[in-house]
Amino acid sequence: MWDSKLIDIERLRAFAAEADLSTLGGRCLALLGQQQATWPRLAQGVASLARIETKRVELNAWPVIVQFNPGRAASSLAKVDAASIAKRPCFLCAANSPPEQRGLRAGRYVLLTNPAPIVPGHLTIVHEEHVPQGIEAGLDAFLDLSRQLGDGWTMFYNGPRCGASAPDHQHFQAAPAGQMPIERDLDAGECIAELKRPHGTRVRLLADTRNEAERTRCVFVVDGGDPGEVAGAIRSIVAALPAGQGDGEPLLNLLCRHDGRGWTATLFPRAVHRPRCYFLEGDGRMLFSPGVMDMAGLVITVRAEDFARADHAVLAGVYREVSSSTAQCRAVMARL
Repeated sequence: MWDSKLIDIERLRAFAAEADLSTLGGRCLALLGQQQATWPRLAQGVASLARIETKRVELNAWPVIVQFNPGRAASSLAKVDAASIAKRPCFLCAANSPPEQRGLRAGRYVLLTNPAPIVPGHLTIVHEEHVPQGIEAGLDAFLDLSRQLGDGWTMFYNGPRCGASAPDHQHFQAAPAGQMPIERDLDAGECIAELKRPHGTRVRLLADTRNEAERTRCVFVVDGGDPGEVAGAIRSIVAALPAGQGDGEPLLNLLCRHDGRGWTATLFPRAVHRPRCYFLEGDGRMLFSPGVMDMAGLVITVRAEDFARADHAVLAGVYREVSSSTAQCRAVMARL
């Protein structure tokens, strides 16, 4: 079905500017221009980015940018229980896509512009078939798409119970690199443990501070140039994490970038999807719903009052509640 909605390279030439259409990343830049020119909803979404408010909050080694973006309410507040999903058509299936939407094929995935962008150049990458979200089935494609997009792009993944607004349809996301704080500040974190694997692949457990009492996030970082070893290391981490609800996929978010020589993949192990404050009534309620971008330091708020209240204490508390503990992460490293 997606084949009828693909755009050919000739139609992209007018929007290529200096983009190299021989590369997937270059074709995506041209697609963004073409879709913004022909799809009013996307043009509105892109224009809204100029009006968003942001503020910086220092949080140990990994600072946070808080974004007030009410246009993301539908995704951030999406009901992802089985009953709610069963009642709505899948918005990632071609049959339900807007008439103006066009995409680029890469293997069994189609790259699309996101009409409610969090950052400029925000893409959604959907499987051609309606298959469930899951990193095990999609990991090899995830890494290969990261390689094809190249150093100028970051790929990211939300688990089916950990930020994905369409857990019933396999998908990734991507955006031009460098827009999430942890991309710049990752190596400023404290290395708690390190493991060497074959072919130069390395696994590190990093934290945002040496002081465990002040710590808010731990992440697993896998870097290497051998795709099989990098995938194997990520799969080993996932296998060592506690199982999710009903023995499903562990709660996790993942981002990845390929620099032309190899991959750097950052995995965020999670304790819960949404913090307790999300479910409170009255003045105590704050609608934080962290996905991969939030975990990477770009916190999305969809209400003005939550943006105003998102200070150091609030964000530190949210991160500690939704993230796996240091002890749990050490136990994972010991099982690798």
